[in-house]
Amino acid sequence: MNSETTPKLSVIESIAAGFRVLARAPWLILVPVLLDVALWLGPQLSVQPLMTPLVAAVQAPPGTTLTSEYQEALDASRQLLTQFGDQYNLLSVLANGLLGTPSLISDIGLGQSITRQAGRLDLSSFGSLTGWLVGLLILSVIIGALYLVLIAQHVRAAPLSLPALARSFVRTLGRLLIFTLLIGLLLALASIPLALFAGVLTLVGGAAGTLFAVSLVVFVGWWVRLGFTFMVPALVLDEVGLRQGIWRSINLAARNLLSTMGLVIVLNLIGTGFSLVWQRLASGPLGMAIGILGNAALGTGLLIGVFIFYRDRMQRWQADITNLATA
Repeated sequence: MNSETTPKLSVIESIAAGFRVLARAPWLILVPVLLDVALWLGPQLSVQPLMTPLVAAVQAPPGTTLTSEYQEALDASRQLLTQFGDQYNLLSVLANGLLGTPSLISDIGLGQSITRQAGRLDLSSFGSLTGWLVGLLILSVIIGALYLVLIAQHVRAAPLSLPALARSFVRTLGRLLIFTLLIGLLLALASIPLALFAGVLTLVGGAAGTLFAVSLVVFVGWWVRLGFTFMVPALVLDEVGLRQGIWRSINLAARNLLSTMGLVIVLNLIGTGFSLVWQRLASGPLGMAIGILGNAALGTGLLIGVFIFYRDRMQRWQADITNLATA
């Protein structure tokens, strides 16, 4: 590619190219569609028994007189925990958001009641919760790896070969497992100091301290999100290792900062806007089915667009390096 004469693909052009790829291979939505149907019609893996003691523990110490605002905050906390226990389905972990697997049921699971055809399986101990969580996370990466490898093959415009797909799937699966584990550990390690810091700010500054803490978390999260925007495309499309994937993602985002920011903003606006549409449709079985198909098609098209944007900028970067080396 001649980086000096070939115009860059804009954010909109990349997304449009993603939907053109999807139009040629509409069966790419099959994985997220089947996943959502399973979450919709399958049983609920409920954590409600584990929430009950937590709800009971959210109360003021005996003999303490509470202000009306504090009592309202406690009541709201108990209500949120109760709602979480009643509605959350642990099986929604199968829709691995880190890998970009779209799932309507996972998105609306806490926002409204979902009519299920199957029953509910209660988890009564934290040991069983841990076992299920580990198993579901591994399975979510397997599902995500299959979905992403199929997308990568079409972005490369490579002929579909089962042996080549199998080899790519195995290599990708290992990298994505390590990536998911790394992000999980980072989130777990960061949550404790962030919670303590936010608590101190709230105690010292009251409402202003809380607002500052939330703003700081959003600010840091935004820049981390930008840096990792191209992590999955690097691991799947280029099949590089974790360290190389991080380096490519951060450098590519930094070299194309404004366009990467535009890409992330557009993706969030489209995703958030259509999420409201799908949630309104999901009030009945027919609307739920339409929402599942629409969300899978939209999410897949946008994800392919990100892959195409990454490939265009990566090829341009590599061409610039080659031109500098031969100059």
